[in-house]
Amino acid sequence: MWFGTENGLSRYDGKRFTNYSKEKDGLSENKIIQLLLDDSNRLVIVSVDVVTHFARVNLMDLRTYTISTAKSKSNYAVLKPPLNWKTNENSNLKYLDNSIALYLENKRIEIYSKEELSNLPTLVFSGNYLDQFGNNWFCSNSGVFEIGCKKNLFHNYFNSNLPTDPFNKQVRNIYTEANFKNENDKSDKRIYTCMGDKFFIQKNNTVETIPIKDFFIYSLLKTSEKFYVGGSELLVLDLEKLKFQVEAVEAETNSGEIWALYPASPHTIYVGTNVGIFLYNDSTHKSEQLKASNYSFPLTSVVYRFVQTRKHGLFAVAQNGLFQINNNTIVDYYGPGALGADHKLPTADIFDMYEDKEGICWMASDGNGLFRWTWAAADKKGALENFSLQAGLPSNILCRIEGDDNNNLWVSTYNGLFSFNKKNRLVHSFSTADGIINNEFNRASSFKGPDGRMYFGTINGLTAFYPAEVLKSAIIDSVPFQVTLINKYSAAKNDFEPCINEYRSNNKIVIHPGEGLLTVEFSLLDFQERPHVYQYIIQGLPGKWKLGEGNALNINSLPYGEFNLKIQARLANGQWNPVEIEIAIVVLKPYYFKPWFIILCIIVLAALTRWYFTSKTNKLLRSKIRLESLVQSRTTSLSKALRDKDLLIKEVHHRVKNNLQVIISLLDLQNDKITDESMKIAILESQSRIGSISLIHQNLYLNGHLDGIRFDEFVINLGKQLDDFYKKLHREILLEIDIVNTFIDIDTAVPLGLILNELFSNTYKHAFKNTSNIKVTVSMQEISKGEYKLVFHDSGPGLSAELRFSNAQTLGLELIRGLAKQLHGEASYQYREGGEFTVSFKDSITRKNA
Repeated sequence: MWFGTENGLSRYDGKRFTNYSKEKDGLSENKIIQLLLDDSNRLVIVSVDVVTHFARVNLMDLRTYTISTAKSKSNYAVLKPPLNWKTNENSNLKYLDNSIALYLENKRIEIYSKEELSNLPTLVFSGNYLDQFGNNWFCSNSGVFEIGCKKNLFHNYFNSNLPTDPFNKQVRNIYTEANFKNENDKSDKRIYTCMGDKFFIQKNNTVETIPIKDFFIYSLLKTSEKFYVGGSELLVLDLEKLKFQVEAVEAETNSGEIWALYPASPHTIYVGTNVGIFLYNDSTHKSEQLKASNYSFPLTSVVYRFVQTRKHGLFAVAQNGLFQINNNTIVDYYGPGALGADHKLPTADIFDMYEDKEGICWMASDGNGLFRWTWAAADKKGALENFSLQAGLPSNILCRIEGDDNNNLWVSTYNGLFSFNKKNRLVHSFSTADGIINNEFNRASSFKGPDGRMYFGTINGLTAFYPAEVLKSAIIDSVPFQVTLINKYSAAKNDFEPCINEYRSNNKIVIHPGEGLLTVEFSLLDFQERPHVYQYIIQGLPGKWKLGEGNALNINSLPYGEFNLKIQARLANGQWNPVEIEIAIVVLKPYYFKPWFIILCIIVLAALTRWYFTSKTNKLLRSKIRLESLVQSRTTSLSKALRDKDLLIKEVHHRVKNNLQVIISLLDLQNDKITDESMKIAILESQSRIGSISLIHQNLYLNGHLDGIRFDEFVINLGKQLDDFYKKLHREILLEIDIVNTFIDIDTAVPLGLILNELFSNTYKHAFKNTSNIKVTVSMQEISKGEYKLVFHDSGPGLSAELRFSNAQTLGLELIRGLAKQLHGEASYQYREGGEFTVSFKDSITRKNA
C-alpha cells in the first residue's frame, strides 16, 4: 500500500511503514499529490514544488524500489481519483458532526464517536481507496483510517446483561426446536441454555432467566414428556410454569456431576457423570450404575456426550476413551489402553465424537487435533488420520463437532471455530474478527437445530449460524504475499547487508564465503490485525514443512549447493494462500573447495611428494652405498679373521693330534719293554682309546668342518687304525658300515668315538676264541630330529653267560654305559647270532634344549 504525503512517499507492507524522500532517495519533491501505475507496472509519483507549484513526475521500479525522473509526463494520464465513500450498493460512510458512521438502509452505525476523535484536529479527508478485501483506506490530515464493513452472519446470544462472574457466562449445553428459516412459523422461537447456576431461555428478542441456587448446570435433555437438566443433581423443568423440580433419585452410589443425558427408553435415561454411567428410571426414581462386561475396561472419566452410531450402537464419549453400551451394559472399550490393536486409539483425551453418513468416526481431542478413524481397522494403513495445526486448524484443542448437509464438519476450539471439508480436506477458520462472540469455546456445548442451524457455546455467550451462508462469505481466492526484507550477515564487516534488490533483480540470493546468517522478512498483504501463521520448507534439505508465527525467518548453516526456499501464508479463513514466495539460494563453496584449487593442491602435493621421495631415495641410495662399502670392508675383515681362526683351530687340532700320537708312540716304546702280556694288552687298549680321540682331531682339521665330522668316514678310519693296532695279535675283522653322510658335532663325536673304540676293542679281545674270521657291522640312523641309534654287531660268541651288560664291572663296559648317559642316551646288549650293542644318543643342540 502506497501513500503520498507532504513529507514524501510511504510504503506499508502490513507490518511497518517505509519512507522515501527527496533528500534520501531522489524524489523530485517531497509533497506528493497523486500516485498512479503505468503500463510497465511502475509507480508514477506526481509531486509539486511548494514554492513554484510546478508539478514533477518520478518513476519507481516496484521490483527494486529505485526512483528515476520521468523525461516527459505526456505519456501519463494524471487523474485524481474521486473521493468515493460508498462501500456497497446500500451503504455509505460519512463524516458528520465530528464522527464517522456507516449509513445502511437508513440506519446509522457509529464507527468512530466524537469522543474517540476528540484528541484529533478537525478532520480533512483528501482521498480514499477501496482495496480487494472491501476495506476503505481514507487519507486525512491526521493519518490514514482503514475501515472495513461486512454483514455479520454469526448471531450471538446471551452475551449482554449477564452476571459479572466469568464462570456464569460460560455456555454449557444448548437445546432448541426453533426453525428460523420458516417464515410461516409464528410460534415462539426458543433457545435453551445453561450458564453456571442459571438457566436461560431466548424467546424471539427477549431473554428469561431462571436462577438455581447452589446448583451448576452442565447438561440438557428434552424427551416427549420431560425437560431434564443435569448438574450436581437431576432436575425437571416445567416449561409452562418455568420452574424446576428436583428428581428424588435413589442411587446405589454417588452419581457425581451430570455432564451428559441420553434417552434409553420412554421411561429411562442414561446419565453420564464424572464417576461413571448410570441408568435412571423416572417411574421408580432409581439410578443404577452400568457394569462392564470385561474387568479390563477402565472406569469412565467425565462423559461429555452419548452418540448413536449406525453400525455399532450407542457410545459414551468420555475423556479417557469411547465406551460401547448394549442392553444397559458397557460391552466394549476403545482407547489407548484397549487390548486389541483394532481398538487402540492414539489419545485418551477425547472431548467429542461424530460419525458421518459414510460410517467414518471423527474425534475431537484435547491437544492432538482432529482424528479421522475407520471403525475396527485401527491396525490397517490409512485407518487413522490426524489433522493438526499443520493442516490449517487454528488450535489443537478441539471441543465439539457437528456436521452440516454439505459434507463439512464444524468444530469449536480454544481458538475460534473452523469448518473441515471431508472430501478436499480444506479448512476455513473463523474468529471474533469474523463476528463470533468469543474465540474460546466450551466442551459439551453444541447443538444442531432442525433447520440445520449450528449452535456453539463459548466462555462468554452463544454463537449461532447457518453453515452454507458462512462458507459462502469465507471464500478468498488469493492475497498478495511479498518479501519485504532480506539481509545477509557479512563476517568481514561484522554486520548485516541488505540484499532485497539482488533478489528482486535475479530472483535468487547468492551466499558467498564469509556470509553466514540469512534473514528473510515477508508479509501477507491482507492488512488484518491478527496473528499470521506461516510455514516454510527448504527444498534440497531433508525435512517437511515447518510452522511458524511472525513474519521473519532466520536461515543459518546451509551446506554448499543450490536450494529453494518456499514460504506459505495462512489466510484469515484458515486456508493456505495459493500465492507462495520462492527464493532460490545458492551457497558458494570457498576457493579451497573449488575444483581448480583442489587440482592445484593435488599438483603441488604430487610435486612435493615426488621431491620428498626423490630426495629420500637419493639419501637412502647414498646411505646404502656407504653401508655396502662398510659391510664389504667388515666382511673382508671378518672373513680374514674367520680364516685366521680356522687356521688357528686346525693348528690346535693338528697339534692335539700330534701330541696324542706322541703319547701313543711313548706307550708303544714302553710296551716293547714289558713282558707281562696283560700289561701289554692294557697298554694296547689305552693306545686304541687315545688313537680314537686323535683320529677325531685329525678329521676335524682335514675335512674343512671345525664343528663336527662325517661319522661314516670316522668309523672307516677308526676300523683301519684299530686293525693296525691289533695286527700284533694276528687278529683281523671284516668291517661293514651302514651310515649315510651323517654329520656329528665334536661334542658328540668324542664320547661316541670312545664308545666305538671300546666296542671294537671288545671284539678284538673276545670274539676270536673259536674262529679266526670275525665280521663286524656298524649302522646308525636318525630316529627323530637330533636323536640317533647306533648298532654295533659282531659275529663272535658274545658276552659270557655269567656276565650281564647292565651291571658288568669291567672298565670297557662301564665306559660304554657312562658315555651313553653323558650323551643323554643309554646302551643295551643282546645276542643275535653274535653280540649286538645298541646305543641311543642325542646331539649337542638337543641336549642343550632338553
